[in-house]
Amino acid sequence: MKIFIPRVPKTVSPDELRAFSLNILENRFHIPFTAHPSILSCDVLRIKDAQLGLTEHHGLISIRPDSAGQWFISNIKNNRLNSKLLFARQYYTRRSDRGDSIPENDRRRKHLEIGKLNIRTVYVEGLD
Repeated sequence: MKIFIPRVPKTVSPDELRAFSLNILENRFHIPFTAHPSILSCDVLRIKDAQLGLTEHHGLISIRPDSAGQWFISNIKNNRLNSKLLFARQYYTRRSDRGDSIPENDRRRKHLEIGKLNIRTVYVEGLD
């Protein structure tokens, strides 16, 4: 199950988001001889609105099995990451094969640039 976490702090890295998510999943009651929940992928998406010049950061996590994903969604409430309160919902992929006609009530924003944030922590030691 893919899980969408809107408006994560802009300073969070994918590794920090994965560690935060694993910490929440560790609190889940685990029935013996069943599959232990695992995180298949964890990304931080950077969405830039070219028209307005605004940038948003959102988390996208893939958790298996789906029951663990549902549990995660209901139990992420009241948890903070870098002092920001988070919530989550199930991620749905929008279909783009509906033809050229876009309905009038479509709320999707145009002119968005979407990319994955890939921050790697580099440790540098100075020479004396």
